[in-house]
Amino acid sequence: MPTLIFGTFNIASANIRNALEIGIKAGYRHIDTASIYGNEDAIGDALQDFINSGKISRKELYIIGKPWLTHHRDIRPACINSLSRLKLSYFGQYLLHWPLSLKPDGKDPPVFSPSKDLSLVDYYPLYKIWEQMEKLQDEGLVKSIGVSNFTIALLQDMLGYSRIKPETNEIEISIFNPQHELVDFCHLHKIVPLGYRVIYNPINDSLSKFKKCALEDQVVIDLSRKYHVDPAQLLIAWCLARNCGVIVKSETPKRIIGNFEAQKLILEKEDIEKLSSVTTNGVYCDPYESFGIHLLK
Repeated sequence: MPTLIFGTFNIASANIRNALEIGIKAGYRHIDTASIYGNEDAIGDALQDFINSGKISRKELYIIGKPWLTHHRDIRPACINSLSRLKLSYFGQYLLHWPLSLKPDGKDPPVFSPSKDLSLVDYYPLYKIWEQMEKLQDEGLVKSIGVSNFTIALLQDMLGYSRIKPETNEIEISIFNPQHELVDFCHLHKIVPLGYRVIYNPINDSLSKFKKCALEDQVVIDLSRKYHVDPAQLLIAWCLARNCGVIVKSETPKRIIGNFEAQKLILEKEDIEKLSSVTTNGVYCDPYESFGIHLLK
């Protein structure tokens, strides 16, 4: 499983082909998708064209998928529908997007409407959802299964009831939210942490109450000058140095390529510790703003 992952969240369908083409040419082979991102059809069209034209083979690609929260009572159809839109026969990995279910609304592809209306929450047991995920792997529709946004407590519980343990936990990781204990727990139990929003700029994110940008932090600026790299590359290298995968997203050719090249950067131990010890704390993706529930506590 590659450790640097091409993210597709918030990339419009009209722009996804160009971004993916640049990314694949740069060397990305691991692509993160989700049904709620609303661009599976466009991703599928692009990947099929790239494969048919010989730019890449299907075997080289490792695709992550995620069902939405309204599909937890019957995940198999959601998985099959996503595969159909993506023009794939299997996922490299399929993740539970959040440890929360919403009442089925019959929409597939799903539509995200942030709401703190707790009447929309479906109190469906996680172990029943995970049983369905295990069956998808048994069937060969997915090669492996994992989770996203799971806390230590939820992982501890899952390790007790699961027949197939999660291979990954996709979580927010930034210098402002380094997740030290959660990352250590994942490593201890051979669960690969995949970090998202490592280089996030929240300025235009209405759901993020924390507005500080890691790219503008003075420690990051000083160290990026030391290594003669841009701040984004420094942050990616920091996360990789902690044995975490990194999901990076951009539509700008220079940044797509630069992010990929960050894998070459080796940081000194003391600089990794400096970045891991930034005193400002904050969470970009607080599920309370989207669902009205404090899932991360």
